[in-house]
Amino acid sequence: MATLTLEIPEMLLTELHLRRMPTGAVDSFVTRALALWLQADARRMQRSNGAPSLFTESAEPFIEALLGDHLELFERLAKL
Repeated sequence: MATLTLEIPEMLLTELHLRRMPTGAVDSFVTRALALWLQADARRMQRSNGAPSLFTESAEPFIEALLGDHLELFERLAKL
C-alpha cells in the first residue's frame, strides 16, 4: 500500500469525529470509491473513444450514486 494525504474541510473532520468513525472505515471507503471511479472512467473511455474523462467533471454524481446504491452497507460500516 502507498500513502495519499487528503485535505478535507474542517466540518467533515468534525463530523467524522462526532460519529466516531474509525479511520480504517474512512480509509476503506475512500479507497473503494476511488477504485470504482477509476473503473467507471476506464469503461466510459472505452465506449466514448477518448471523450473527456470523468475527472474533468465533479465526482459528486458518481459518489452520490455509489452511496445511494450501498447506503445500508455504509451505515453498517459506520457502526463498526
